[in-house]
Amino acid sequence: MSAMIRYKPLITVVRKSVPLGILWNFPKDYQQRKDYTRTKQWTKRQQQAFIDSVLRQSYSPPIVIRELNTPPSEFSPNKHTFEVIDGWQRVQALNNFRNCKFQLPQSLKDCSLFADRVPIVVLGTIDTAFGYYMDLPIELCDFCRESIKLEVDIIKRIDDPNNPKHEQLATKVFQHLHQENNTK
Repeated sequence: MSAMIRYKPLITVVRKSVPLGILWNFPKDYQQRKDYTRTKQWTKRQQQAFIDSVLRQSYSPPIVIRELNTPPSEFSPNKHTFEVIDGWQRVQALNNFRNCKFQLPQSLKDCSLFADRVPIVVLGTIDTAFGYYMDLPIELCDFCRESIKLEVDIIKRIDDPNNPKHEQLATKVFQHLHQENNTK
């Protein structure tokens, strides 16, 4: 009789569809680690292009975050905060849009995009008030905050920021996601 091998994975990944309103809790719930940051930041045009794809609900790769077990603080009264492993510029673009750092892209002038999502009366005001997030009708802001969702992969089981092994595994996840494909 063969011995049963028990395998316990080092990490667990849970995929969730997360509404924009939750992702907008930055920086309260989301941390950035310098190891994961690219030196080149997205331009305004790149951020607008991402917002265009989010509002059109096109494909966007999942944001990868690491759940950290941290003591409650004034910024995070919960037991958990999150470290963005992949997708920091996407989270930043979402928050820059929400905080009116740039206007909606001109490509979204097509009001039919939202025709089946918000009352037609609201759509009539978009053309004249098109611009920053705060200029949008409240119904459209509510729709963005509550109904538009992005996929988020939550990495669990490496949640101790003071444990060197957990830090190494988190770094390996980042490196794996960003490795160059050198096969020719």
